[in-house]
Amino acid sequence: MLRDHPLVGTVWDVRTGEQIDVLELARRARAARFVLLGEKHDNSDHHRLQAWVLEQIVEGDRRPAVAFEMIRTDSDEALRAYLADHPRDAEGLASAVGWEESGWPAWKFYRPIAEVALENGLEIVAANLSQADVRRISREGFDVLPEALRHRTGLDEELAPELEESLAEEIRAGHCGVLPEKAVRGMIRVQRARDAQMADRLLEPPREDGVVLIAGSGHVLRTRAVPAILERHVPPDTVFTVGFFEVMRGVEEPYLPMSGSDGNPEFDVVWLTPRVYEADPCERFKEQLEKLRHQHEQTPAEE
Repeated sequence: MLRDHPLVGTVWDVRTGEQIDVLELARRARAARFVLLGEKHDNSDHHRLQAWVLEQIVEGDRRPAVAFEMIRTDSDEALRAYLADHPRDAEGLASAVGWEESGWPAWKFYRPIAEVALENGLEIVAANLSQADVRRISREGFDVLPEALRHRTGLDEELAPELEESLAEEIRAGHCGVLPEKAVRGMIRVQRARDAQMADRLLEPPREDGVVLIAGSGHVLRTRAVPAILERHVPPDTVFTVGFFEVMRGVEEPYLPMSGSDGNPEFDVVWLTPRVYEADPCERFKEQLEKLRHQHEQTPAEE
């Protein structure tokens, strides 16, 4: 939808507010060790463009690993076994990692990224927490994770109050305000732990040609998500973030997300795309959200 919107296809440097061309974006991506591509999960244009960026990096004679938020670390063994036997088959990879049962949008959206990776012999990395860890972290906190990981990624430190509140607001808005506060706090823990797990998977083991991360845009925020954790260990200029965002009807100023009063950019570059839906998601998913609210109301309060 809105494919004729004047901003569709435009690319913006968030720090300067200036429009750049896609070849400049490609140049910056080739120069960075870590390239983080933040998507809206159900927008096929975002995945097509992520595949294009990966192609551009490969054409610059680099062979980065490709880490997927959508593949959990407990799929590691199955992923490696499948790729050992089918190193070029992107289609069957989904079944190997249980994609259909995962709740992510259809594999056909993500397959173009995997095809570029496998055609060029790139490593595919399972980047996300297991579902068992997610459930335990939500209930029990970060202590369920290894101490070394907590220390490396800053989970043993409090998040700055303004950053924690921005994360809480993102979670509330993403669930249309139906979640009780106890659930929001559990989701904050899970989101921070996912960021930590993904950053750790990008850093270890060190890869000479770096890593490209495919993840939701909330995990690619420079102020408090995966990039902020990476920058505990690597120079900021080795991390390059791209946010893919949908245009909005009647809005012809580019969406350039900044953080708070300090004006820091949440992304290095924003690429604007058509929309998938115009309907209010809170109306589209009203029934499911009501079930979610009821479910959380029946859950005993956390200690």
